[in-house]
Amino acid sequence: MKGKLMSKKMTMLAIAVASAAMFALPAVASAGEWVAHNAAGKTFTITKVGANPILESANGDVIECTGLTGTGSYTTTTTGTINLDFTGCKENTFGLSCGTSGTIAVNNKTFHNVNIGNAGEGGTPIGVLITGGSEFVHFNCGGIVTVKVTGNVIGEVESPNCGVAGTTYNLDFKPSAANTYTQKYEQVTTTGTTYDLVSDITIFGGSAGSHTSVQNGTGQIHLSGAVTPTC
Repeated sequence: MKGKLMSKKMTMLAIAVASAAMFALPAVASAGEWVAHNAAGKTFTITKVGANPILESANGDVIECTGLTGTGSYTTTTTGTINLDFTGCKENTFGLSCGTSGTIAVNNKTFHNVNIGNAGEGGTPIGVLITGGSEFVHFNCGGIVTVKVTGNVIGEVESPNCGVAGTTYNLDFKPSAANTYTQKYEQVTTTGTTYDLVSDITIFGGSAGSHTSVQNGTGQIHLSGAVTPTC
């Protein structure tokens, strides 16, 4: 009897642990996702479009990069992994080069296809949520300025439109009109969890505080085969 009771307790414990693990994952409900048909297993590369990408913090610190490249792949029709290399990066206070020889690498981040419009609008516009995990990126500028970025960020998929197959997607990150230091889109379907970036900055080894930060820039995603967004 004791053995059966112990077995039952262990089974219940295993179920509880599994349930806790599920709730620890990013909470993107199915209603908040758009599906990239035929995307599973497809790879992609990323190039910069337009103005230089910028990371700007609420204390006025700016990291500007002259280039952007990246790679990634879809593991399902709604999620995948992404790697980004920001090149030619400098900070604005001392004009120091940041990262490794000017390159700030953001590696192995998970992304989710998300609807960023109201549910009543048919789930449009659509976007991509990149989750940072315990740390989005950590880099140093000239041995003087250190920046640790945490949090998550949402970019808008500007093209192609829902229902239109394509191999090239424009993914745009921009600040809100009301506040330069918050992203234009911070929620899935405009409700629930707010996603943003926070920069912990130290200068000469002393803390310069934690500040809400905004990513501003556009990347063009080149897929290995045509994908059709269903929104």
